[in-house]
Amino acid sequence: FDLQIPGAGQGAFTSGCAAQFAGHSSGDFDCNNRYGGCDSKDGCAKLPAELREACEWRYDWFHWLNHAGKTNNPYVDFRRVRCP
Repeated sequence: FDLQIPGAGQGAFTSGCAAQFAGHSSGDFDCNNRYGGCDSKDGCAKLPAELREACEWRYDWFHWLNHAGKTNNPYVDFRRVRCP
């Protein structure tokens, strides 16, 4: 289960963001850290303006990597539901 958060790393899929936001390189979207993304909130400044607030959310609300790294790949409780 992955949360797709701007600035949090692109993993194996590095071409989509750069294609969508002209003038940015692939590394701008994850601080050149494909698996894990930016190490600090300052890295969010490299992102397009439309994505910065979501990147900053990781540090302001989600508290990225606090508590011995437990916010990285958080525990979730979910179940399958029938489509209406």
